[in-house]
Amino acid sequence: MATPINNWAEAGTQLDNLARAIEKDLVPILSFPEGAPYTIAREWACYIDHLGALFSGEVNHSQKRFCIYLDKVMSQVDAGYHDQKDILLNMFRHGTVHEFDPKVLVNLNKQRLGWAVYSTRGRNQNITLEDGRSFQVSHLKITPHPNLTEQYSLWVSTWCLVDDLIKSIDVFKTGMGNPNERIASWNKVALELVKPTPFDFKIP
Repeated sequence: MATPINNWAEAGTQLDNLARAIEKDLVPILSFPEGAPYTIAREWACYIDHLGALFSGEVNHSQKRFCIYLDKVMSQVDAGYHDQKDILLNMFRHGTVHEFDPKVLVNLNKQRLGWAVYSTRGRNQNITLEDGRSFQVSHLKITPHPNLTEQYSLWVSTWCLVDDLIKSIDVFKTGMGNPNERIASWNKVALELVKPTPFDFKIP
């Protein structure tokens, strides 16, 4: 849990702890069959939410802080996080956190967008179908469904999600040009996090 800081170096120490937690908790399961996509997507969304709060100072607006972190910090690792931030919010955060599966989205033109995943480290991957057809996909790029009209997939690499999350922490640690603003935002959220939650439990 983040705690209040007196200077930005103290934030760096706590961010290093977060990065180590990612390396211990998420990196090992990337080697599981198919890259443990549900777990990775869910945990990735939770880390983005938490980091977004510390970065932005947004205590109550979870959607806003999620998008701010993608737009301001993750985009410095891969511009695709800026381009797809609203889709990632609605598909990954709302889906994996509340309903287990990432959501399938449909637009006003009745086009459907689902998620698709590959478990290698590269930002590009060749996909081979059962009928022998192959095509290339890229991390955070939308690709037409190979068999269905008006259906599309947002492809993600589980490895890239985790690698980029760790790299984003290094970006965050720089203070993003205004450490004093970052300290104020950090402490606003950290002070809320250390407060106990009111709940009228009973001691037997």
